[in-house]
Amino acid sequence: MKSRAQLYFCIFHFKFLFISILALFEASFFQITPMKALQGLIWEEAYRKGDVKGHVYPDVLPALQALSVPTYIYSSGSVLAQKMLFGHSIVGDLTKILSGHFDTNVGLKEDSNSYTKICEQINVKPSDVLFLTDVEAEARAARAAGLQTMLVVRDGNAPLSDEAKREFPTIRSLEELHDF
Repeated sequence: MKSRAQLYFCIFHFKFLFISILALFEASFFQITPMKALQGLIWEEAYRKGDVKGHVYPDVLPALQALSVPTYIYSSGSVLAQKMLFGHSIVGDLTKILSGHFDTNVGLKEDSNSYTKICEQINVKPSDVLFLTDVEAEARAARAAGLQTMLVVRDGNAPLSDEAKREFPTIRSLEELHDF
């Protein structure tokens, strides 16, 4: 177990690295796939050593265990970063109950073509997929591709617009999925 001083030292180095990178590139550049891959590599060692754990909401594990359908993750974080987060979560290894992972290699999350590509790769009709997100633009893109969409409202996330609340069903917990 690292002491607090050592942990702060590690965090400082991560921040320094990110600041150095961001000094060279615009912040928007950091969202592109190669930079996300770098992010995954940086976090990989910390997860493997047990220095950090992936945060998941308390309702995630019970919901994943109760679902009788394949469940995929689509994130702007790299597949490696996703596997690290879910493989080293505060509730244990969730990768065993996930069916797969997608990142920006399929396209941006605000682009409806990305969702079409994912559906093609997992060999399902878009209308048979329920996409959960807390980002309005992603919900609109997924819906434009033909997916069913829901917005997940969580404390600490950006508030949803009134328009989005009218446009999409919302849930506060994954436990509410049993109602659909």
